[in-house]
Amino acid sequence: LRTQGAPEVVLLSPAMLQVHARLEQAPRGTITVLLPGEVGVGKEVFAARLHELSPRAKKPYLKLNCAALTESLAESELFGHVKGAFTGATATHAGLIEAADKGTLFLDEVGELAPTMQARLLRVLEARCVRPVGGTQEKPVDVRFVAATNRDLKAECAAGRFRPDLYSRLNGISLTIPPLRERPEEIDALAQLFLERAVVENGLSTVPTLSPEARALLRRCEWPDNVRGVRNAIDRAVLLCDGATITPGDLLLDAPTVADDAEPGATASARGRACAEDRHARDGVLAALARYLWNQSEAARQLGMSRKALIARIEKYDLPRPRKGRGEG
Repeated sequence: LRTQGAPEVVLLSPAMLQVHARLEQAPRGTITVLLPGEVGVGKEVFAARLHELSPRAKKPYLKLNCAALTESLAESELFGHVKGAFTGATATHAGLIEAADKGTLFLDEVGELAPTMQARLLRVLEARCVRPVGGTQEKPVDVRFVAATNRDLKAECAAGRFRPDLYSRLNGISLTIPPLRERPEEIDALAQLFLERAVVENGLSTVPTLSPEARALLRRCEWPDNVRGVRNAIDRAVLLCDGATITPGDLLLDAPTVADDAEPGATASARGRACAEDRHARDGVLAALARYLWNQSEAARQLGMSRKALIARIEKYDLPRPRKGRGEG
């Protein structure tokens, strides 16, 4: 699914189609939407899609990563401040809540908010008004809140780390984004999407082709970093590959966790096997370099990868770099 104004959404698995069907119903109201899910599953993409489908689509869409700032900075960024509220506050600053009036505010990693911030956010959700840091007047706001978290907020509430009343307010509609291992049929489409995007972002003239072996390797990985991991692998491969084809060696995925082996009770053995495969790959690179007297071009040819991919492996495995006069190619 390609859309205007929001990142593309790949919808091929029944689970993702179901989530998107529910998401298409949510924009009709102003109810707060919560997007739980593991890191890297694409929660920000769905938040942007939600805004695009809503009547607020032509109004501001703003974002705040609640885990990226200290508490004091996050408070000023979110609620704003008045001149003289603290040292360095030389002018009045409108926060994201005020700036997003009539639009949508996406709060990523909302489970990381400090208790005092949770209380202030609850006040905004209940009263629909915001008071800047150091201010005495509250300003009415009309903001659609979308929040995302990789934490189990129910468990956080039970542990006393998250306010149950705030959770109730945020959890108007909950749309859990499934991890990539539960939607493997989307890996090929995601890889192609990121491949085309990386070509544009890097100013390249042609789109490399993913070899069948590279696609098979991508499908075998369980992707603990989810969609983000696929994008990182493709971004690397586009820069490392030589010519028009991306090979498995360009992906720098030496020790994938295979989904077929990820059964209950098999985690430890899978991890051990992955470590062994990684050591084997390192030894293979070292052996090829030694065989060709550290000639990188020849060693890369034997290993079936580009020279740039081999250099990346040398750095990854912290191998001694070839010195001048030792056959560096």
